[in-house]
Amino acid sequence: MAMVDGTIAGYGGVHGNRARRKIRHRCTMGISLLEEYWGLGIGTAVIGYMAELAKQAGYEQMELLMVADNERAGVLYRKCGFAECGRQYRGMKFDDGTYHDEILMYRIL
Repeated sequence: MAMVDGTIAGYGGVHGNRARRKIRHRCTMGISLLEEYWGLGIGTAVIGYMAELAKQAGYEQMELLMVADNERAGVLYRKCGFAECGRQYRGMKFDDGTYHDEILMYRIL
C-alpha cells in the first residue's frame, strides 16, 4: 500500500505459484494508483519495492498484463525494466462492451 500524508494513494501486489514446479520461478504483479498521485514517482517506487521483495522470496522473473491502450502505464513499466513479450487479442472486455488487447510484459529479477 502506498500512503501519502495518511491517505491511501494506491497499492501493489505480487502473486506466485510455488506449488507448480515448472513455473515456480515466475511471479505476477499488479499496481493501481489514484490519478491525483500519478507522475510523482510513487509507481516507480512501489514497483521497485515489489521487485526487490519478489527477488528476496526467490522469484527470478516478474510478469504483468496491461491494457494495450494504456500508454502511460507502458512508459512506467518500461522505465522499471519490463519488456513486451506477447499480446492477447481482445484479452479484456470492458463494462461498456468494448474489447482491448492485453500486452504481456516481463522483467528478469
